[in-house]
Amino acid sequence: CGGNAYSHVVDPSVKTKEIEENDGARAIAITETPVGSVTTIYERRPDLNAGFIVKPMLETEADLKVYRYLIEAESFVPTHDLAQKWLDTVGGRGIAMQPGCTIPFKRFFYSFGPEKFLIMAMEGLSDAILDLFPLLHAQGIEQAQILAESPIKAINHQGSWDIGQLSPKLFAEYYVPYLKEYSDILQSTGTLSGDHISGHDVTH
Repeated sequence: CGGNAYSHVVDPSVKTKEIEENDGARAIAITETPVGSVTTIYERRPDLNAGFIVKPMLETEADLKVYRYLIEAESFVPTHDLAQKWLDTVGGRGIAMQPGCTIPFKRFFYSFGPEKFLIMAMEGLSDAILDLFPLLHAQGIEQAQILAESPIKAINHQGSWDIGQLSPKLFAEYYVPYLKEYSDILQSTGTLSGDHISGHDVTH
C-alpha cells in the first residue's frame, strides 16, 4: 500500500537529483539546500522491487545542519479525495491500510544507519540530535491529525520496524511516548492504528 491521505510538500529551495548507475541497480540521491548538501546511495534489487541504503544520508553530526533545514522545509497536505478513491476501489473486499506516523528516533535510525545510530543511542544521544526531536515529533502530530480526519480508518505507523534490536530502556524512552501520542490522536476519531513492534510490550 502507498500513502493516500496526505502528500509531502517540500520548499522549492530544496533540490534533489538522482544519478543512476549499473543500469539502474545503483542510485545516488543528492539533496541540496542553501545550507549544504547530503547524499544517500541505494542499491536496487529489481527481482524484489526493493532498494537498500548502502550509504545513509547522515554521516556526522555536522550534517544535522542540513537535516534541520530539510525538516523545516517539509510540510503535509491532506489529500482525502485520493484516500476516498482508494477506499472505493477496495470496496467491501478488504481494508486499505494507510502508512502512519514515523517516530523521531526511527527517522534518525535510518538517516544515520541502524548500526551506527544504535551505538550512538546506547552511549547517549547528543544535544544536537535531541534538539531535533521536537521538530520531528511536530511532524508526527501533524500527520496524525490529518490521518485522524481522513476517511481511512486503519493506520500502520510503520515507525517501529527493527526495534527488536533496541533494549527495553531505549524503547521505553524513545518510542512509547511518541507512539502513544499519535495513537491517542487517531483513536479520538475511531481510527484503528497498529505498528510492527518486534515483541516489545506496549499495552500500557
